[in-house]
Amino acid sequence: MKAKTLAIVKPDGVRRNLTGECIRRLQKKNLKLIDIRICQLTQTKAKQLYKDIKKKHPRIYLPLIEYMTSGQIVILILEGKKAAAKARKIAGPTNPKDAPKGTIRGDFAKGDMKKLYQQGKVTQNIIHTSENEEEAKEEIRILLKEEKIELKGGERK
Repeated sequence: MKAKTLAIVKPDGVRRNLTGECIRRLQKKNLKLIDIRICQLTQTKAKQLYKDIKKKHPRIYLPLIEYMTSGQIVILILEGKKAAAKARKIAGPTNPKDAPKGTIRGDFAKGDMKKLYQQGKVTQNIIHTSENEEEAKEEIRILLKEEKIELKGGERK
C-alpha cells in the first residue's frame, strides 16, 4: 500500500529557487507528487505546525515562526512506498552540518543547528519533511484546512 507524506520547501528554499530541484530529487526516488500548493504560511498555522518545538526548544520557537512566515512556502503532498522515510532520507538530517553530500540539506543548506540554537537562531535548512505517516496526516490537516474569515463591518479581520 502506498503511503502519503508531506514535504515543505521552506522560505529560504523558495527564495533560492530550489523548489524544482527538491521536487526533482523526491520524484527521482519514486515519490509521486499528488498535490502542490504555493502559499504564505500564517502565524496561526505555523504555531500549530511547530507546537512541539515550543516545549522542546522554547528559545528558538519564535524565531522559527518568524522564519517560516518570512516568505512563500511550497507544500508538497507525496505518495509512495515508505514515503515519509524516503523523503527524510532525500532531505538529509535536520542539522545541515550532519547532512551528507547528495542530500538536499547536504548540498544546499549551511550552518550548525546546535550552535545556532545556542544563539537563539534557527537553521535555514531548505526543506521540512514529516517524520512518519501519522505526523504527515496531522500536518496536512493543519496546512490545508481552510481558515474562516470573519467579515465585520465590511472589513476582513
